[in-house]
Amino acid sequence: MEDSNDPNQECQKCPQSAQCPNRGKPLFSTSVIEGSLSIEGDPDDLDAIIASLAASLGIDPSLIVLGDVAEVQRRGPLQMSFQIFADEDSNNPLQTLCRALT
Repeated sequence: MEDSNDPNQECQKCPQSAQCPNRGKPLFSTSVIEGSLSIEGDPDDLDAIIASLAASLGIDPSLIVLGDVAEVQRRGPLQMSFQIFADEDSNNPLQTLCRALT
């Protein structure tokens, strides 16, 4: 599939090694960094949190997938889990870090 946002496109079966973060284009030879963090932010605007995290890391926001998000206390910081996908075949800034972790 060339454009996952085009409803006229059909998804073709990828090899099991492919991963599609956020239902986007498939990535092959990927490494995944999993973690959690506590951050100040609006729980109703997770796109802004993803955009900020992506800008800080110098990666495309579509490569970040948020897991569970919970307020630690009312109007307090958010605790969230996340996954960051790095395509080892690209010139991704996380490429070196992912290789070191695997």
